Amino acid sequence: MRVCFGTLSVLEARNTGDSVCERVIGLLSSKNHRNSAGGVLLFSALWDEPDLSSLRLSLQARGHRVFYPRMISKDAPPILVESFADEQRSRWTPDALGVLSPEGLETSPCEISIAVIPGRAFDSAGNRLGRGGGHFDRLLAMLNPTTVRLGVAFDHQIVARVPAEDHDQKVHLVATPSRTITCNSAVCASMSIA
Repeated sequence: MRVCFGTLSVLEARNTGDSVCERVIGLLSSKNHRNSAGGVLLFSALWDEPDLSSLRLSLQARGHRVFYPRMISKDAPPILVESFADEQRSRWTPDALGVLSPEGLETSPCEISIAVIPGRAFDSAGNRLGRGGGHFDRLLAMLNPTTVRLGVAFDHQIVARVPAEDHDQKVHLVATPSRTITCNSAVCASMSIA
């Protein structure tokens, strides 16, 4: 499997990230979407991932509660912490892996109805290639089975096949700047999201 990394400039990554955010907002604004009352899990983007900062602000302006994973150690599963629209209430610091996330009290994974997940690559079956630590696989395994799993990626990160093992967690949908891929139509239909 070959995926091209590092081909976008910072400005292109930001603009492309905004396109991904618009697509995700469109999905969440769908009149058929049943899970809109619950919390939305986002992630702090690294240099080669879509920047979701505009998505966080848009969701909070619409009244959604927004959460982020926070690693307390390299080997422990992440905890979930709420990000508040009021910046006075949200203090962002690097976690155990050096990724910026809000500090705060741990929140139950049951609070999450939509999990927006990064990946190095995705395929149309919902398989994702992470960074090798298994952090998001452990996080997804903790979530409610009805939680919508939405991968976000740049167009060049969609590949024909991602190798998967039994412990790898799949996503239901993948949003890129140019399209939305439905990976599991039965799950998406039962959740009224696609």
